[in-house]
Amino acid sequence: MGCRPFACLIQAGQSSGMHTPRDRTMDAFRESILTHEGMGTGMTHRASGAHAEEAVRAARDEVRRIESLLSRFKPGSDVDRLNRSKGEWVDVCPDTLYVLEAARAFDELSGGLFRATVAPLSDWWGQRRLNHSPREQEIARLLPLVAAGAPEADREGGRARLKRQGQGVDLG
Repeated sequence: MGCRPFACLIQAGQSSGMHTPRDRTMDAFRESILTHEGMGTGMTHRASGAHAEEAVRAARDEVRRIESLLSRFKPGSDVDRLNRSKGEWVDVCPDTLYVLEAARAFDELSGGLFRATVAPLSDWWGQRRLNHSPREQEIARLLPLVAAGAPEADREGGRARLKRQGQGVDLG
C-alpha cells in the first residue's frame, strides 16, 4: 500500500483506437455500476462512457486504499497505529495527515461539536448501549479524553500523535 496524495482517479480518457461517430455515440451511453462494502457501509459507484468499467473499479480501489489508512478497525492502518501509540509519534501517510488536519479545522470551526477524538466515548457507548442507558459519571470519566483535542500533526516529519494516553481517533 503506497502513500500518495488524494487524486481524482476517475478520468474520462480517450482510447487510441479509431472510432466512427456512431462508435463514439455508443461509448457515451455505456454504463457501469459496481456495488461493494466499504467504510462500514454499502457503496454503489456508477459511471458512463467509454471507460465506465475502469472508472468504477478505480473508485472502489480508492475507497479500499483510504479505508486501509483511516479505519480504526483495520489492524495496521494509520489510525489503528495512532490509537495504539499511547501518545508516541507514529509515521503516517500524507493523506492521513491531511484528514487529521481537516478534523482539527472542523473541531475548531464547530466549537468542539465535531471531535475526531471521540473514540473512547464511541467504544464505551457501543459496548454498553444494549445493556443500559449511559450514566453521567461514566460519560464524565471519558469526556476529558475527547476534549483533550485533535491529534498533533507533524507534516514535515510525516507523523502524528495523540495528546493523551487513552485518547482515540474515530473518523466514522
